[in-house]
Amino acid sequence: MGRHLDMMAGGGAQRRMFISNLNEQEAILVGRYENPYDPADYAAYLAAFARVVAAARTERRSVVLIIDIQDGYPSPNALQRKNIGEAWANATDVTGVIAIISGSVFIRGIITAIEWFLKNSPTRRETRAYARASDAVLWLADQSGVTTSELHAAIEAVRTRRRAQHATST
Repeated sequence: MGRHLDMMAGGGAQRRMFISNLNEQEAILVGRYENPYDPADYAAYLAAFARVVAAARTERRSVVLIIDIQDGYPSPNALQRKNIGEAWANATDVTGVIAIISGSVFIRGIITAIEWFLKNSPTRRETRAYARASDAVLWLADQSGVTTSELHAAIEAVRTRRRAQHATST
């Protein structure tokens, strides 16, 4: 099994809004966001992203990125979108597949529309939006070659940590 690193934004007794799990051997990054928003979330995401890109280069694999967004989580502002775009732009040698899990039909529609516009971009990473993690896992396994059990385990690790954190903060 690969080396797994867990990262959270925030500190102390604060609730964490971004929780992630990184499997370096498989170059899988699962990030989970939820309200309320904290700017540290995007800094934590960028740090985790840099690590998964480094792992993908080391292991000569594609990045598998899973973003689990709670409904109501605010979209990134202009600077954050720029930083995320630049992070991908600086990783032109790394391929990847991205699944965004959201219960929001609106967010899934936006992701689909963006994909239509970027369809012919030479640096595009295949991105899909799903309402259910199980559907995202099937697509990611097909696209990446990572087993469905490994993908389910990566998602569940983040969700389990979130449940444990919620139980201790109430």
